[in-house]
Amino acid sequence: DIEVHSKVDWDNTVSLSIGMLMINRTVEFQGQSLNDEFYYQCAGVDDDFVEKNTYGFSTVDWDLVYPQSSSNRNERDVWRAIQSDPNLIVLDGMLGGDSAFGPPGQAGMIELGDELKLKNANGTEITKTVIGFTEQMGITAVFMGDDTAEDGFGVTEKKVHLITFKDGVDDQDT
Repeated sequence: DIEVHSKVDWDNTVSLSIGMLMINRTVEFQGQSLNDEFYYQCAGVDDDFVEKNTYGFSTVDWDLVYPQSSSNRNERDVWRAIQSDPNLIVLDGMLGGDSAFGPPGQAGMIELGDELKLKNANGTEITKTVIGFTEQMGITAVFMGDDTAEDGFGVTEKKVHLITFKDGVDDQDT
């Protein structure tokens, strides 16, 4: 509708490419090793998302973000790290920490620095290192640079849009 379209701040609205992958890992349960495998979304992060998104982090492995050491911590650098290093990923807050709400049996099982085995549609296994968990749980996904999402998992289509309204617009009413 044209009225709603005119209320959107298109310069600050960002999009993510979204697709699917499989998370595959071994879980220790009551002294036994069990294979745990489940489908999850894959989100490709581009420069526009890095500069304009408002997603914060509940936890970050700052040593992986700044391998050369830095006392100036900037959350945008977490997003930049997954763009520049194809081996690094961020997970949504549902998959990590003691308050995780992920698939059954997942709560607290994935931690910062874990190497996670991800499978693409062809069944190729690709290992990535977890450097952070998002604070917001609006987008459930394994976040990685858009080039990594495309090259490793065939994810190219912008399917999720984080719309920003112009100043003064009541987003609930709109």
